[in-house]
Amino acid sequence: MQRWATFDTYGTLIDWERGIGDTLHVLWPDLDRDALLADYHRFEPEVQAERPTATYRGVMAESLRRVADARGLKLANDDGDALGASLPSWPAFPEVPGALRELRSRGWRIGLLSNTDPDFLVASVRHLGIEPDLMITAAEAGSYKPAHGHWKAFLAATDADPRGLVHVAQSAFHDVAPAHELGITAVWINRLEETSDQPRAAELPDLARLPDVLEALVPARLPIDKTKVREGVRMILDGIGEDPARAGVVATPDRVADMYEEIFAGIGADAEPLLTVVAGAGHDEIIMVRDIPLYSVCEHHLLPFVGRAHVAYLPNRDGRITGLSKIARVVDILAKRLQVQERLTTEIADALDAALEPRGVFVMIEAEHLCMTMRGVEKPGSMTVTSAVRGGFRTDARTRTEALELLRRGRS
Repeated sequence: MQRWATFDTYGTLIDWERGIGDTLHVLWPDLDRDALLADYHRFEPEVQAERPTATYRGVMAESLRRVADARGLKLANDDGDALGASLPSWPAFPEVPGALRELRSRGWRIGLLSNTDPDFLVASVRHLGIEPDLMITAAEAGSYKPAHGHWKAFLAATDADPRGLVHVAQSAFHDVAPAHELGITAVWINRLEETSDQPRAAELPDLARLPDVLEALVPARLPIDKTKVREGVRMILDGIGEDPARAGVVATPDRVADMYEEIFAGIGADAEPLLTVVAGAGHDEIIMVRDIPLYSVCEHHLLPFVGRAHVAYLPNRDGRITGLSKIARVVDILAKRLQVQERLTTEIADALDAALEPRGVFVMIEAEHLCMTMRGVEKPGSMTVTSAVRGGFRTDARTRTEALELLRRGRS
């Protein structure tokens, strides 16, 4: 299960209050800054509700005009877009870049669900310290939050499992309430020390502790339900004509549950973060780890397939590499789930490609499948060979031949 943390951007990650307040103060320096800000907060939701298809730049301009009209203030034509002009410079809160980087290092995908315009959001991302995996604005959603359009667009784009999704936001009205309505776990970042009766999974003053809180809410791997496994094994024993109470098998359900916890430890785990990057190694030729022992379980018959994986890559021009043991761990974590060999081969290649951005990836798996050995065609010793070839290994015949030659060495 892929874990996603989605964020409202302004007020949660970007200091929206400071940005708007500073701009209002520049326009009318003799008036109370907090009072002007309160006026703005009153008018903006009204404008969004009245004009759900307007650009956010237009919403800010109209809200600013209403602030001026309500107080009988003059607003020069050049100042009508004052908020839009200043928005790209609004800073992130100090703890935000570190918290987002920590989430990314723990395998979380990061999405931004914002009521702003696409060009504004792109400008603000440079303050966050990471590139988000997905950005959805009011333009893509077709509406402003608290309408549900952002979440519907997100789920359509990602097909994310709601159990692995947490929405993080400062606004109880715009974000926490609709997330609850959709059955999505929400964390309220209560920077303004407000009160709200909106249901939420956690409440934090800022993002400093967010990575640990999200880990507690959605562990990297949901625990195996051993009770269900035991019940299932007892039913199988009974179904094949065995006596589940017989001395030889009475403890079998417990043994199988414990075994499944071990051999399926990769279910829901993200392999990409295992490939920690080491920069500047200065090596630009093939790196190969050969003959990695592999044990997995075929999802069609729940029988093992056993073999070896061979993984090679060409480092990028910037010299990024990873520890050799990390490659073996990626093979292991991706094999410890219900698999088919073809998909496993592709997933190993995808993980290396995403983490290292190498010039090429070569993965080969050779395995014997017990579903062919002990049932069906009953052909013991038959080996299934699959490969995934990317980049330079695919386009350059000499590089591909060199990789195959490295595999052949020592096999005679």
